[in-house]
Amino acid sequence: MLRHHWAFRRCLIVIVGSLALLTSNTLAEAAKPVGRFLEVAGKVRVLDVAGKPRDAEVFGSVYADESLELAANASAVVSFRNGNCERISDAAKATIKESGVEPASAAKPIKLPTKAKKLVGDSLAELEKNAGGVTVTRSAGPVRPPSIAVSPIPGSTVLSTMPAFSWPAKKDAKSYELVLKGARGEKRLWTIDTKTNQIDFSGSEKLRDDKEYRWEVFVTLADGKVEPLCNGSFRIGTPETREAAADLVEIADETEPPLVALAAIRLEELGLFAESIRQYERLVKLAPRRAEFPAALSELYDKAGRTADAAKSRELATQLGFSFAKKTAP
Repeated sequence: MLRHHWAFRRCLIVIVGSLALLTSNTLAEAAKPVGRFLEVAGKVRVLDVAGKPRDAEVFGSVYADESLELAANASAVVSFRNGNCERISDAAKATIKESGVEPASAAKPIKLPTKAKKLVGDSLAELEKNAGGVTVTRSAGPVRPPSIAVSPIPGSTVLSTMPAFSWPAKKDAKSYELVLKGARGEKRLWTIDTKTNQIDFSGSEKLRDDKEYRWEVFVTLADGKVEPLCNGSFRIGTPETREAAADLVEIADETEPPLVALAAIRLEELGLFAESIRQYERLVKLAPRRAEFPAALSELYDKAGRTADAAKSRELATQLGFSFAKKTAP
C-alpha cells in the first residue's frame, strides 16, 4: 500500500495521491474529493471509509463519509465542493459529507464573499480532474525552468495584454534585443532593442486573450559579440481569468490564513504564478509556524528562476519540519 503523502499542491504540476488512500480498486475508482484542508492545527487524523488512518495535512483532500479525529485543542479548516468553508474544532470526531461535516455543531462556517463560493468549487473541480496521481501540465511548450529570474515566469498566465518583460542585467552588455513570437515560434511578432533589462510590450497590436507566446532575449556585448541570454513562454489570460483573479485577491485581503491559502492555491491552478507567489509570501508571514507554505513557495520560486529565494524557503520549511520528497532518477 502506498504511503499517503500530501507534500503540497502543485499548479503547473498538480499531483494528487488520492488512490493511495483507498483499500480497494472499486472504492478508488469511485472516490472523488469533496473537500480540501486549508488549515490544520494540532493533531488531526482522517479515517477513510475502510478505517485506514492518515494525518490531515494542509492542501490534502477529504472524501465523502471519511471521519476526522481531533485531539484536544486541535482544529482544521476545510473548503467544500459547494463553496462552503468550515472550521472544525468543537468535537473529538466528525464525519465528512459533500456539503460539510456532521454533526453540524462540530463546525463553524467561515464567511466568504458570494463570488468566492464558485472559486472554491472550481478549485475542488481541478483537484478532482487530477485525482489518481494524474499529472497535468498547463505549460504549452517544452520550456525548461529558468536558471535566472525572468518575467513573465515561464509557463505562466499573465493578466495584461501589454505584459512587462524583465531579465537580469549582464555584465559588459551593450544592448539587448527582445524577440516575441507565437507559440510555434515560426514568426516574429515584435522585436525591440533596449539598453535596459526591462521593458513593457509596445507592439502596434495588443496580444490576444487565451493565446500562448514565446520570447527570447539576445545580448550584444561590448566587444560586439551577440549571445542568447534567456527565453520563456507565457499565455495571456481570458476575461474570466481576470475576473477570478480580482475576486481571489479580494478574498485574500481578509488576511485570515485559510482564505489567503485558498486564494494562493486557486491563483496557482490558474497559472497566475506571480500573483500566487505574492499570496504565499503573505502566508509565510501570517502563519510563520506552518511548514507547508514556505515549501509551496519554494517550488514557485523555482519556476520563477529565483533560486536563492527557493533555497531559503526550502531551508525554512525543513526547519519547520517539512519533509521534501526525494527526487528519483528518471
